[in-house]
Amino acid sequence: MHQTAPRQSRIPEQQGIGQTLPPIPVGIDTLNTPPLPPGAMPVGTRLQVGKYLVLVHNFIAEGGFAHVYLARIEGKSGYVVLKRVAVPDQERLKMVEKEIEFMRRLGDHKNIVRYYESRIDVLPTGGFEALILMEYCPGGGVIDLMNRRLQQRLTEPEILKIFSDVTEALAYMHYCNPPVLHRDLKVENILILNQDHYKLCDFGSAALSKGQYIPANLKDVQKLEDDIQRHTTLQYRAPEMIDVYQKKPVNEKADIWAMGVLLYKLCYYTTPFEEEGQLAILNAKYTMPTAPVFSDGLCRLIMSMLQEDQKRRPTVYQVMTSVCQLRGLECPIRDIYAEPYISPPTTTNYYESPNLFEKVPMPQSDLPNITPMRRGRPTKASETYDPFDPAHVGSKSPSLQSNKSSSLQSNKSPSLQSNKSPSVQSQEPTPPTMHSFQNSFDSTNEETEEKVKMNRNVSLNIEARFTALKNAGKSKKPLPPPKPARFRANPVPVEDFEHKFPSLEELDKHLPSVVNQ
Repeated sequence: MHQTAPRQSRIPEQQGIGQTLPPIPVGIDTLNTPPLPPGAMPVGTRLQVGKYLVLVHNFIAEGGFAHVYLARIEGKSGYVVLKRVAVPDQERLKMVEKEIEFMRRLGDHKNIVRYYESRIDVLPTGGFEALILMEYCPGGGVIDLMNRRLQQRLTEPEILKIFSDVTEALAYMHYCNPPVLHRDLKVENILILNQDHYKLCDFGSAALSKGQYIPANLKDVQKLEDDIQRHTTLQYRAPEMIDVYQKKPVNEKADIWAMGVLLYKLCYYTTPFEEEGQLAILNAKYTMPTAPVFSDGLCRLIMSMLQEDQKRRPTVYQVMTSVCQLRGLECPIRDIYAEPYISPPTTTNYYESPNLFEKVPMPQSDLPNITPMRRGRPTKASETYDPFDPAHVGSKSPSLQSNKSSSLQSNKSPSLQSNKSPSVQSQEPTPPTMHSFQNSFDSTNEETEEKVKMNRNVSLNIEARFTALKNAGKSKKPLPPPKPARFRANPVPVEDFEHKFPSLEELDKHLPSVVNQ
């Protein structure tokens, strides 16, 4: 078995499992459940996940490489969520292990979905299978709430409460040492525990921040670009993620940009760059709709986060302070940033995920196999559309215009554009979660012409693009990369983490130190 060491229960009696819930969970229609896909576990299946004997109650959804089930733990009341992930190879296994570790480290925060247990097995047909047990949020997803409120939109107090809870969760991540980036902040990744309690989920894209690190050579630039394509959602990407060849750091300020897009969507039921595409993101060009009407303070908050210059974007503390001022409340977090609008200090280390799981012989799983499916994020950019080609400047990317379903993810509000269908879905397939769930900042003409010149050069191919940027003086002479660093294997038993270190700050003091090779 490929799993963590045995440990005492993480599940407090007042949280989820010990909580008495309705006989039929809210948001789960047991009479009209989706048909079981190939390889799905039938209702009533019993299986061991860590120290818990789990009984599958209902199939909820599928997506990406995962099936999601509503389940019970034998001997306890209430419901949990069981996520079953097909892992085709070792590379994907490392990603799943990293996701589990981030969930374990962060799940104690009140605005982050709680992690309970996990297990990883070898499949008899090859590959692996991961079983992850986590908190059940009976209110469903915020995207479902917005679907139900197409005519009677979310009010400003509701929006501020949702956004406040997500901001507090993000602050918990950014305040880690080193900071943790979510990298996939979006409406679809917010769940509802109850009417006044919202939780952030899906840490499959999370990563440790590298501060002000900038790739020093072409290989590292290409690696960063591929990583962004795999783990982020296009409409929420910051300008520095759209064109990594500008040689700007990708750090906490990219999460802040995504928070601006998220808040915009909560208000207007669409994203600010839905129609204009990647060139608009690069130049931070968007408009603030005149309806519905929101306070000036809320609109200014959106605009402060959607700034092209990442140094001008607020820190998560400043975002939290602004939200609390709009709600008339005190800010619940402290300010750890010495100066306003300054990114974290430069780091000289590469951070890699620690070896979180001891490699021990793993039993083969006798459960039905899941057919691996494409995850709900693009793996590469469109090969037929280049936003940096002058011939395409001002045109709309086919990747953004195709599959225009009647959705909140991909369409303007019906009240703003009458020809749009009023349904609400995601333009891209939504990654698995726990439920079935401007003002224009115009560049000057001179700046725009300079970008067009640069884009004309860099659209030829990656090698020529990188060279042209250096020749044009857009980047400094590459510096030799710092020595890589790695985490030592963790000698501390898992149960000690849980009971000796009640806070993340205390835990971090005892985490393996980073050492140069």
